Amino acid sequence: MPRLPNSNLNIDIKTLNTHLCLRMMEILECSESMWEWVIQYQLNMTKGSDNGAGKHTTSQDVNHPMRSKTSLNSTSSINSNESVMDGIAEMTRDDFEMLLVNFEL
Repeated sequence: MPRLPNSNLNIDIKTLNTHLCLRMMEILECSESMWEWVIQYQLNMTKGSDNGAGKHTTSQDVNHPMRSKTSLNSTSSINSNESVMDGIAEMTRDDFEMLLVNFEL
């Protein structure tokens, strides 16, 4: 009987902490790139907040890296996507740093 619920996952449980630590390090290593994306998103939202025709720019008008067109067009989580993108639009550097602390714990 396999020790894991998913018998297709072949991983030595003894190395799980190592794998998790490596993923954490990868996330933290690219944190500056992620912050640059946040800044660019905020600038795009500021520039597009009134794009001449009185139309307010929404999160769907901005480029979302690492997202498929299907996920952008999905109606199942529009409210959650909007609230996440609104949170990013209002994020400060301190807020961002606090999110990164979650990966260090």
